[in-house]
Amino acid sequence: MGYRVIKNLDELTTLAAAEGGVEVAISIAGGAVVSSKRVHYLPPREGKTTGRFWVWSEIDDTEQTLWPKQLWTLSTIGEAMDRGALFVRE
Repeated sequence: MGYRVIKNLDELTTLAAAEGGVEVAISIAGGAVVSSKRVHYLPPREGKTTGRFWVWSEIDDTEQTLWPKQLWTLSTIGEAMDRGALFVRE
């Protein structure tokens, strides 16, 4: 069993929208450290066009609910995606 890179927001959204969400890994310091997160996509609420992401970080047992743009500003997920360092287990 290996890992594959999550390349963009559309791919993350599809994976996170599945039953139970998706567990992702962020490679830090060239793979010396890995940060695991559970991500669920929450569909748009009535009157909204964009859904949000619920993110639970295993390393410090914290959770966040974020709009897609906030994945870049309030978490490390967006930057990890940009760097090719966001992975899902196959």
